[in-house]
Amino acid sequence: IGQENRGLEYMFVMMNAARFSVGVQGIGVAERAYQRAVDYARQRVQSRPVDAAAPAGAAIIHHPDVRRMLMTMRAHIEGCRALACVSAAAFDTAHHHTDAAVRQQQQAFYEFTVPLVKGFSTEMSNDVTSLGIQVHGGGKALVQVKDLTIEELPPTPQRQGAPEPKKPAQASPLSPEAERGAISLAPGLELELVVEEDLEKGYGKFVAVQFDQQGRLWTMTAREYPVDANENPGAADALYASKAQDKILVYEVVARGTDGQPVRYAKEPTVFAEGLAIPLGILPYEDGCYTQHGHDIVFLRDTDGDGKADKREVVLTGFGVQDSHLFPHQFSRAPGGWLWMAQGAFNYSKVVGPEGKVTPFDQTRMPKFRPDGTEFTITSNGPCNIWGLVMNGEGESFIQEANDFGYPVMPFHEYGNYPGCSNAQWKSYAPEFPGTADFRMGGTGLSGLALTDAAGSFPPDWSDVMLVANPITNRIQAIKMHRDGPRWRLEKLPDVVASGDEWFRPVAMTLGPDGAVYIVDWYNKIISHNEVARNHPDRDKKRGRIWRLKGKEQKGFPVPDFTKLPELDLVAKLGSASLTQSHLAWQTLEDKKKPAPETLAALKALTLQAKPSATTPYPEAARIQALWALQSTGIDPSASLEALTKSPNRNARREAAVAGLLPALGLLQDPDPEVRFASLGTVGTSLSGVSGSKAAGDLLHAIIGNAGAALPEPVRQSTHSGKTIKTGAA
Repeated sequence: IGQENRGLEYMFVMMNAARFSVGVQGIGVAERAYQRAVDYARQRVQSRPVDAAAPAGAAIIHHPDVRRMLMTMRAHIEGCRALACVSAAAFDTAHHHTDAAVRQQQQAFYEFTVPLVKGFSTEMSNDVTSLGIQVHGGGKALVQVKDLTIEELPPTPQRQGAPEPKKPAQASPLSPEAERGAISLAPGLELELVVEEDLEKGYGKFVAVQFDQQGRLWTMTAREYPVDANENPGAADALYASKAQDKILVYEVVARGTDGQPVRYAKEPTVFAEGLAIPLGILPYEDGCYTQHGHDIVFLRDTDGDGKADKREVVLTGFGVQDSHLFPHQFSRAPGGWLWMAQGAFNYSKVVGPEGKVTPFDQTRMPKFRPDGTEFTITSNGPCNIWGLVMNGEGESFIQEANDFGYPVMPFHEYGNYPGCSNAQWKSYAPEFPGTADFRMGGTGLSGLALTDAAGSFPPDWSDVMLVANPITNRIQAIKMHRDGPRWRLEKLPDVVASGDEWFRPVAMTLGPDGAVYIVDWYNKIISHNEVARNHPDRDKKRGRIWRLKGKEQKGFPVPDFTKLPELDLVAKLGSASLTQSHLAWQTLEDKKKPAPETLAALKALTLQAKPSATTPYPEAARIQALWALQSTGIDPSASLEALTKSPNRNARREAAVAGLLPALGLLQDPDPEVRFASLGTVGTSLSGVSGSKAAGDLLHAIIGNAGAALPEPVRQSTHSGKTIKTGAA
């Protein structure tokens, strides 16, 4: 649309119009609240007026405090309406005045006032509607209470968050040491520098952190960012075809924490791969690493064991490169031999795998695929950029919506319709996923999740807590997730990290095998992608840090080399206190393909029954992870699946339903909705694999027989659109 290289200018034309409209909408909401409040105040009779102007009760509009509230509402509304009219007049003059100099001056004045119209008017509407509710207060008492007993309870301990940080004395950019001095922490926590930029060698602008089965820390650089094909497709394709300056780096473990001291990583990394451009996703796997590069997902392998990639295999291609902050990312291993990833809102792809099939893959969605690229399958629609993905020990996964629409953490359900930027991809038969939070985090760039261990490297106040990276507000925030039947209730906790250095930009987090949370600090004056020109001179292209957050008094977990552990030691780590180590254990077992007979026997026994112990504090997680490890071996899982279907733990039953058709058929009427959904999914996908019309008919009958009448309620307002949507059981 329009002339080339003027996209940013056109975008701000659209944005200013939208901002002005939102401001006027705020004035309209406030005006409606005022009119309703005035009407109610004229009708509601309560108490005699203080000036004794009437012997009996009078309408509350005669009471001074009610009049004060109404006049305050009116004054704010008329002030904002006047501001909007002045701004609109400037807009008209800028477009119709005969003098070019006047037009230019009025356009500048209009652009200056539009954020005021939008920002102040919407804030004002909140204040005015709040006053309107207050005017409606009072009423006839419906209940009378006598003989009250008041018991004094001990004060509830309150978590203490990070104190408000102080601004650094000198201007940014700061050295890592000076930056650390501007960061405040919640009591009982400490923050250590693990990786810092090397300006001479081009190490910086780190994007993510991953840990492999040897315990090594992997990260990558994105110094070429940003280059968007929706602005300059030729420049983008030329970049991805060139030997660019980005790298994949590996930091070896130099101390594994077996002496009670913290785990330490090498200061100097091995350059595993170079010549890349903006690889936003990485995943260590077997003898190499998956990464995104341009239009491709590639598997870079180290076939000779020298620590450097020497073989490149394209496993998937056809990914859009329109927006470079939304390339494929969040690469993760998942049970059943799957790999997961996510794509952002403004990229449009036609993905081609080894089978040659073309799959349209547009906007924010998640897919799964096999390590060789086969079976590329889209698994979600929306929300609006998934920069956080966590799986707990029992296979429950959680994702994050970036723009703070009320989904700072939400369960990931395959094929769910998550609102945000990709509603055009929704399935008409699936409901909108309801908001999970009645609070907001602040900012429009939530960019990372990490679930701390229930016991380990953090003090009790911050154990089993979901941390949220917020680069817009320069903070690490915290949410406590409470089980609420089959769903979750979120509680916002105080912030755990706050920085007075506005260049502190936490863009990703990972729970390490030592139990600490590793925070990727983009360290940049500019964090916004779309709101600031791509070539803005204030975009830092060199710096970046990785910090480690942990408890001061907690020692954390020693980190073994999982590839060298005996197989039975790997089995013993299933369901362990370290979430990351338990995942690494089942993944290492899965990669062995043919474990020893005694290992298979131990895994089978674990799926049948597990008891809590010092090494296995989470027995149901151990049973589930043992099942995951067994799935790659090809052995008959019938006894394991039958035992898991009888577990009181819904996650164990769900995983049994995912793993086998017979368990799924037996769990179609399970009381838990997630188990029923998993069962239906397995039965449905089995239809294509059965032979004979009777068998297919039986499966189809089982699916249809599970359909119940639609529930009209409960309902709630969408935290995204404000529309009434179904929630809970409905």
